[in-house]
Amino acid sequence: MNYWVNCHANFGAAGIHSGKVSVRVNEAFSCSGTGLDWQSAADNAAGYACLVLNSLGYRSDLDEKIDLDTRGKDIMPFYDIFYFIGHCTWIAPDHAKHAPALNLNYSTNEIVRDRVSHATPAGVQRKYRFVFLNCCDSAMLEYQVPDFQEAFQATCLLGWRCERPPVDDKLHGVTPEHTLAFSDDFWWYVAGGWTVKQAAYTAHLDNMDLFFIDVSYPVVQGSDITLAK
Repeated sequence: MNYWVNCHANFGAAGIHSGKVSVRVNEAFSCSGTGLDWQSAADNAAGYACLVLNSLGYRSDLDEKIDLDTRGKDIMPFYDIFYFIGHCTWIAPDHAKHAPALNLNYSTNEIVRDRVSHATPAGVQRKYRFVFLNCCDSAMLEYQVPDFQEAFQATCLLGWRCERPPVDDKLHGVTPEHTLAFSDDFWWYVAGGWTVKQAAYTAHLDNMDLFFIDVSYPVVQGSDITLAK
């Protein structure tokens, strides 16, 4: 089932003028990454996020199976809300100097580079109001380079912290089942006017059986906000 009946795959009509170019600005962008064994479910999750944001009154765009490494420069300067579901690299503490990366190839350093490539007339860099990175290690503490909240300059960021207990001598992150179930419940509560922390906490409780499988948990960084206009 496709949820994104009223979502758009193009930039919106509102514009801002940077010092060099006039650019179109939408309010929210939802996307799924590439290389997923559960691609169809991830695409639907991105569509549902877009639908909820539309229902809350945001101009929202949607893309599926997106390569952020090549498309980031066309996205990061133009939005206030960003939702991503897919893969993210795991960075061990002894490799903390390496930047975390969405889709395994789009690092926080590249997010900063692309986000600041356009500026408002006052020279203020575009900052994000809310970012939800529905992927492993998106709210970790070990990074000594820009973490995702810093990279997006996000007022509020929701991500995953993965403890990764050994399973069959392998380290596991958050499971697809957990990300998908949590995401659906989270956006349902957000649509009802709950704050990000309230929605994330309750969605987590709703899926505690999955939490005990992968021992990964959602973390809200920054200020608690409501997305209802």
